[in-house]
Amino acid sequence: MPFGPTPISRDTGCRLASAANLMGKLDHDPRVMASVRAGDRITVTEA
Repeated sequence: MPFGPTPISRDTGCRLASAANLMGKLDHDPRVMASVRAGDRITVTEA
């Protein structure tokens, strides 16, 4: 799940290096994702 700047971003937004399939959406404030770090466990559930 991409979030925030990536190595090829031109600003603070997310830019993927290749095409991706839409998997879902966030139901809450996306700024919460800023606290997730590499290696953290997250849970993805079906809505």
